Amino acid sequence: MERRRRFLTRWRLDAAREMHAFQLANLLAAEAALRISLARRLALLDALQAADRPLVAAELMVRIETRLGSGCWGHSPKRALHDDIRRLRAAGCVIHYRRGQPPGYLWGSPNGSVDPGAVRQRIEPADPAYIEAVSRLTAREKLERADGMTRWAHALHAQMQTQGEPS
Repeated sequence: MERRRRFLTRWRLDAAREMHAFQLANLLAAEAALRISLARRLALLDALQAADRPLVAAELMVRIETRLGSGCWGHSPKRALHDDIRRLRAAGCVIHYRRGQPPGYLWGSPNGSVDPGAVRQRIEPADPAYIEAVSRLTAREKLERADGMTRWAHALHAQMQTQGEPS
């Protein structure tokens, strides 16, 4: 638990450098403190992005355990790794497996980001409970939230333009 806390604290501090991403990173880290599967996926992304070469499953699992502590993989470690990679890919993360020499998993995005097209496909309709919660906000609170979302969307659009992504 202590290793996970230290990893997530470092992850939050790294994300704080990007102010528009700070709130998202803070939310993810708070959720990851409660859900080991999310903490594993964040650590997995961190390890893949930091690697200078492909990593085989066993090596990748050791790197994650170093960050989060032993037992983070549960009862079926290999199954958990493959499930985590599948879910990250489904969320738009570009992760490849190279069968050549050296074999292993590697981060495949040239600009170190998520595939915006895949993320757009994952957007789902709003939760009815969320709609009800928003309906209870005052007009001022709604405007403040809308302003924050607008600034975030503009920052995301600008980031995508600088990375050569279609808008």
